[in-house]
Amino acid sequence: PSDRQLKLNQTMLSKTDEVLQSYDKFMVNVVTNIGRIAIMPAQLSMMRVFSKGSLNQGGRFYSAVQNYKKDTRKYLYFDQEPTLEIDYSSFHPHLLYHQAGLEFNGDDPYVIEGYDRDHVKVAFNIMLNRKGSKDNKSAANTISDELGIDIEAPEALEAAILTLHSPIARHFNSGIGLKLQRLDSDIAMSVIDHFVNVLKRPIILSLIHI
Repeated sequence: PSDRQLKLNQTMLSKTDEVLQSYDKFMVNVVTNIGRIAIMPAQLSMMRVFSKGSLNQGGRFYSAVQNYKKDTRKYLYFDQEPTLEIDYSSFHPHLLYHQAGLEFNGDDPYVIEGYDRDHVKVAFNIMLNRKGSKDNKSAANTISDELGIDIEAPEALEAAILTLHSPIARHFNSGIGLKLQRLDSDIAMSVIDHFVNVLKRPIILSLIHI
């Protein structure tokens, strides 16, 4: 980041340092186990990673313990107490709707009749993270490569997503995904701060699934 970015974001950077230092000091005194296996505090320590040289993009928190699979994390204990993992489903789609003052008119933003949900989710997030050019605003080729399917199917899938999510369609192929990551990481930092400095309770952030 440039000196100007560092100056403009000094408050955020200082708050990040403050929260992560408080987190490390708190968690080092928590006995953490996966089953009977002790987890060293260094595996819990987090860093915040921004993207593309910009402090306005990315910013998510990462730690070594995030490498444990979901089936393993359910055996995580703090001071011999079991833990609860909370999943916020379809986070980025809902963020976009809420920013527009809207609610998604359905149960699941990734469900489209006739399509596999996992395929819809992959395609949706490719369309959010990809920045299209004037000559090529379609993400179909990228979707085809990622899913390993012929181009006709991704073209139809992209059209179906644009139709279902017409209220937020202007954001697709705009590269907004990294800006949403910055927003969800700000929310995550508030959660960490609240747990450590207000509730005085241990917490681990799993890698956010969108």
